[in-house]
Amino acid sequence: MRGGTNQSVINHNWEIPTNSEQECEASKVKALNKENWDGNNARLWMTAICLKGK
Repeated sequence: MRGGTNQSVINHNWEIPTNSEQECEASKVKALNKENWDGNNARLWMTAICLKGK
């Protein structure tokens, strides 16, 4: 997952380990839904992809 603000050139990357592709997709949908975010999120953005692990 990757996120940042529209006012900054700083991006933040992080991983959410999951046990399956289905679990990854569910976590991705939950994280990308701005209704699940706290505070003023008008200037925040986030992207996500699921990658197969080792």
